[in-house]
Amino acid sequence: VLCSGLLTSTYGVTIDFFQWFVPGLIIAVILIPFCWFVICRVFPPEDLSEDETKLVAGGGVKEPMTFQDIKALVYMIALIAAFIAGNWVPILSNINVIMVMLAVAFLPGVEIVSWKDFNDNVGWGVVLMVGGVMSMAGACSSTGAAAYFVNLLLATGVLNLPIILGLILIMAIAYIIH
Repeated sequence: VLCSGLLTSTYGVTIDFFQWFVPGLIIAVILIPFCWFVICRVFPPEDLSEDETKLVAGGGVKEPMTFQDIKALVYMIALIAAFIAGNWVPILSNINVIMVMLAVAFLPGVEIVSWKDFNDNVGWGVVLMVGGVMSMAGACSSTGAAAYFVNLLLATGVLNLPIILGLILIMAIAYIIH
C-alpha cells in the first residue's frame, strides 16, 4: 500500500488488485512447496502420539462455525470482492477499500475486531513510521530533493557497473542516507 501510494502520488501510476495479486500468487505457488521442503528437512516432523494420530485420522476436531466465524468469512469475501471490483470502479482503490473495511470491522453488530484488541495488537510504531515515510517522500518530491539525489547518484556512473554491484552500491547509499 505504501509503494502503491507513492507511485500514484509521484508518477500517477495506479496499481490495481490483479497487478499485485498475480505476481504474488506465482511467487507463493513456487515458494510454499520449496519452503515446506526446506523446513521439513531442517526441522523434521516428530512422531505423533496415539491420541494425535486418532485426531488426524478422524479428520480433526469438527465444531460448527459460530456466528462470529460466519461474520468473519462474509467480511473477508466482501474485502476480496471490493479489491477485485477496484479494477473497474475507480473509487474502490486499494487504500479506500482498506480504510472502509477497517472501519466496518468496528461497527456495532459487525464487530469483527474490538477496538481494544486492535489497539493492543497494532504496532503503532509501524503506523507512525509509514506516515513519516509518506510525509518525507512527499516533501522530497515536492521540493525537488528526490530528483536532485537521483540525478546526483546517476551522474556517478553507477548504471555502468554490473547490475548486482550497482544494486549493492545503491542499497548501501540508501542505507547511509537512512
